Amino acid sequence: MVKNHSEMDNSNNEVPHNNVKLLAYQRANTKEATPPLATEEPPPTPPPPLPPPPLSLCPPPRPTETRPLTNTSLPEDSSHEEPSENATLNTKSNDDTLLVKDSTRPKPVRGTTHLISGLYAKLLVAATAILVTIEVLPNSVPLFFYHGYLFTFLIGAAILCILCIYMSLVLQKCPGLEELEELDQSTPENESVLRRKAYSVPEISIFFRVGALVFGLGTLIAIGLETATLFTMEKPCVDKLNFIQPIIHALFTFMQMHFLSLNSQKAIQNLGWCRHIVLMHLVATNIAVWLRLIVWETAKSWLDEIHTNINSTDRFPPDGINMTAHALFSDGRHEVYVSSSCVWLEQEQKVEDILALRQCYQNTTMGIIWDKAQPFIIPFIVQYCLIGAAVNYILWESFNHRRRRITRRSNSWSPRRQELESVVTQKQTRKVDCKGSSKGLFLGLLVLAVGIVVLILFFVLTNNQNLKEETLFIMITVHCAILGLSFLGIFLGICRVSCMCTDYSRRQNLHIVLQNIGVFAVYVHGICSLVVGATHISNPRFLAVFVDGALMIIQSLAQSIFFHKVGQKCCSAKCKHEGSRPGRQIVTFLAFTNLVLWITESFTDHNHVSSQLQLQFFGLIPWGLISRLLLPLVMFYRFHSSVYLMETWKSGYSMES
Repeated sequence: MVKNHSEMDNSNNEVPHNNVKLLAYQRANTKEATPPLATEEPPPTPPPPLPPPPLSLCPPPRPTETRPLTNTSLPEDSSHEEPSENATLNTKSNDDTLLVKDSTRPKPVRGTTHLISGLYAKLLVAATAILVTIEVLPNSVPLFFYHGYLFTFLIGAAILCILCIYMSLVLQKCPGLEELEELDQSTPENESVLRRKAYSVPEISIFFRVGALVFGLGTLIAIGLETATLFTMEKPCVDKLNFIQPIIHALFTFMQMHFLSLNSQKAIQNLGWCRHIVLMHLVATNIAVWLRLIVWETAKSWLDEIHTNINSTDRFPPDGINMTAHALFSDGRHEVYVSSSCVWLEQEQKVEDILALRQCYQNTTMGIIWDKAQPFIIPFIVQYCLIGAAVNYILWESFNHRRRRITRRSNSWSPRRQELESVVTQKQTRKVDCKGSSKGLFLGLLVLAVGIVVLILFFVLTNNQNLKEETLFIMITVHCAILGLSFLGIFLGICRVSCMCTDYSRRQNLHIVLQNIGVFAVYVHGICSLVVGATHISNPRFLAVFVDGALMIIQSLAQSIFFHKVGQKCCSAKCKHEGSRPGRQIVTFLAFTNLVLWITESFTDHNHVSSQLQLQFFGLIPWGLISRLLLPLVMFYRFHSSVYLMETWKSGYSMES
């Protein structure tokens, strides 16, 4: 019994010992789970949950691989919740709505290639202006020292640029490359195809293209006369590199005419990033040709002032008689110069070189014809250069903007999105008729007939020395009358088009650029006329010049306001004026008045008879430089205004069929 009691006591003692061990184990586990004390370092805090991505049409960023952070985990009770299915549907619906709203709004995209191409064109224009001017100034640089190399590079590279455009069109039509257009546009490989269609490229008016063809034809005629002159000379007047300049210039003119008449918007898109440099080189080439023409025409005016040719129907002096010019200088030195064609004092070597070159070109019959025709064909060359430079510049600028609906990258090209884009981009068929333009048409034809009659009288009466002043007064009076009628028509047109429907979707980038250039030229020319006329305003001739300059400024200012108004208006079946076509009579009449102004100014403003007072006030060389800079721009402003009004007559008053 004693033994049993002792065994029981031992068993009872073992149970508490086991309980102590279990309690110690639980305390140890509890100690590990207890939070650290304030003296210990806390564990790193987890990063906050990412906010939901904002609703945007921009492409989502590509996923990148990230390494997991050690000892860091997101809390399970994060406030970030996954979007529900309804929220996803609403997001898609809102995205489609924003797609329709932003589909016609261009988004600027600044690229390095775009910037470099602009700087490259500025460098070419600056170098051309400096080098061409240095050649004709009295210095040690010989005549045509830079000309051949400079314009061979400019025009030759421009020809290569247009050839690259043609090659890209040919390659696009290859069977192997046509399959690229049929691939799924959602894949990243076809992203370039999608982006190529994303640019907001303006359309060029058909009337503007016809004008480019007309001016290009006049340029080809001028170059043809120059080429015929070179090939009919007994010996060449220039070296071989300058001898081929008219040939490559004619080739460039013809190729650019074809490029402008094509769908140049789509043709240039196939070049990729090269299109920026190609377009800006074409812009620089056109401006360089214009600058060369200005410098050489100014040099001719300079020669006319320092050198007087003896014009006569008979040979003077007769055979056996020498014409002498005696020069007595201030230091008592006496020199005698003998010539059978002209009388001159000793000139610098550069002047003698230019005189010799001019005389060499006029040794043949074709050279004389070319020299006589230059005042009539030079405006065509200048206006063709302006059209080429303006169109290429607008194309270059348009490739700096993309449409937001195309720049979105989506992994799934849904039928809903494709349907929305087709609704945005589809072109509605519009019907064009001549309703509401008969009165303006016949009044415009009457003004055109009067302008042609006065133009014929101008060319007939200018040969009579006794009627030059009367001819000048008649021309200025008719010009003022046409400007006055145009201003009255513009005032009525502004009142009439105010009731039309508003349409802000019409893009007019090309029109705005050309309008700003032309209006500036008209302002400068009009202010010059105001200054000249104000010197002797009591004289009827000076008064006519003053009134003409004032009307030029007022008419161009009012016409700019009218263009701004009518450019935002359109005809629609929903408007109450659908049957009346308000303002269309005025638009037709103004198109004819600007056409008459363009014809008269193109064939009369280059003549010294029409600017006698300006020549007397400013001098031959200053006014020659001003007129050669401004008058082509003024003429081009008249032509562009007529083209814009014709385009407004066609598109602004057309109805949906």
